[in-house]
Amino acid sequence: MATYVISDIHGEYDMFMEMLEKIGLKEEDTLYIPGDIFDRGPHPIKTLLKLMKMPNAVCLVGNHELMALENLEFLMQEITDQSIDRLDEKTLVTEPFHRK
Repeated sequence: MATYVISDIHGEYDMFMEMLEKIGLKEEDTLYIPGDIFDRGPHPIKTLLKLMKMPNAVCLVGNHELMALENLEFLMQEITDQSIDRLDEKTLVTEPFHRK
């Protein structure tokens, strides 16, 4: 039984799968993901779905997940000229990496 930590996957599904193969993760092992599962890479949803199927993976919220959650309401709506016109200054100038 081993414990592994992989962070900053950033939607790089293929690289994540290569890493799992390289470490030889077994069902009795535990994998901790301390954030930044998505944002930037080409396959964030595919990566997230894979992690959701892994009962031995423990995922923590990173700053990229927090940023996505804060913007989820906007991301869930259809983007039209009207929805863009309704954006407020807070939404336009969100600085998730500079919290006080």
